[in-house]
Amino acid sequence: MDEKRISDDELNNYEDPEWWAEATTTSELYDDWVASPCAVAVLVEKLVRNKRSRILVVGNGCSGLPRALHARGFHAITALDSCEAIQICQAAHEEYSDVKTNLVLGDVRRLRMFPDMHFDVVVDKGLCDILLCY
Repeated sequence: MDEKRISDDELNNYEDPEWWAEATTTSELYDDWVASPCAVAVLVEKLVRNKRSRILVVGNGCSGLPRALHARGFHAITALDSCEAIQICQAAHEEYSDVKTNLVLGDVRRLRMFPDMHFDVVVDKGLCDILLCY
């Protein structure tokens, strides 16, 4: 596997939704970085036995993780991202499928839009990528 090198300039842009909107359409950066969505869904399934669990996928982007979770029997899935263009991309992926993820535009640092204890599980695919490297 070729190792991708991310410059300091790119890292500084990661908090900017406009940068993400452009990155999803103009570069190969937005590939799944380490683990496939299916691999992460299998990991979630091993840890979460109740298929009716309410799952929040933070920083979802255009990831196939909601579709992979749905395929494993989870259906109460909310995908949160701070970039509207990425949410539009995610909606396009689901347009012709039976997967209907609740797409929410928002900042993971400010989750007041949800009541306390609203979700049973929170998944961060980026964190799963890092854990699977060890």
